[in-house]
Amino acid sequence: MVDRLEDYAWSSHNGYLSKSSKWNWLNKEAFFGLLTDVKSKRLAEYREFIREEDSDDIVGVFSKKKMPIILGAEKFIEWAKEKYTGCSIQEEIPETKVLVPSRKKIKDSVCKVYNVDIGSLYGIHRGVTNEARNVAIYLTRLLRRDSLKEIGKEFKVSSYSSVSSIIEKTKVDVVRSKKLKKQVNKARKILS
Repeated sequence: MVDRLEDYAWSSHNGYLSKSSKWNWLNKEAFFGLLTDVKSKRLAEYREFIREEDSDDIVGVFSKKKMPIILGAEKFIEWAKEKYTGCSIQEEIPETKVLVPSRKKIKDSVCKVYNVDIGSLYGIHRGVTNEARNVAIYLTRLLRRDSLKEIGKEFKVSSYSSVSSIIEKTKVDVVRSKKLKKQVNKARKILS
């Protein structure tokens, strides 16, 4: 850490202070707009903001070994989660799990697309294809990366090998069937 922003080689601090065109790549307006709407007061407000002591909340967050993926007021955090729900999990960034839709949201979106009640998503009946349930299971695995055992428990499918078969068959069917692909995309759109 450094005591002065000017001493940090990768800091954008000088860019916020400068009117030089070499800093045009830096989106200063977005940040300045958060500080004040009055253009003539932006630099003064920025300098004041920089001089302020860090709040105990911020110091607490950055002193943790594992930082949150989203930092801000509860309302902002909820907005960000809603906006980016449905993004796939990045294995290298475990915190992206915060952005995945809940199992309930996945089931609700599938029920809406297929116009079925939530009860129809549970269990297996030999010889009967339940496309809505299969899509819900498929999306739960795809978007949440839940284990086969967790998915089986959630959808009342006793065998994880049955869950695996449903996922693999649905994956193939999505490629083969434009109609099914459209249904899956509708459910995903509701989630995003």
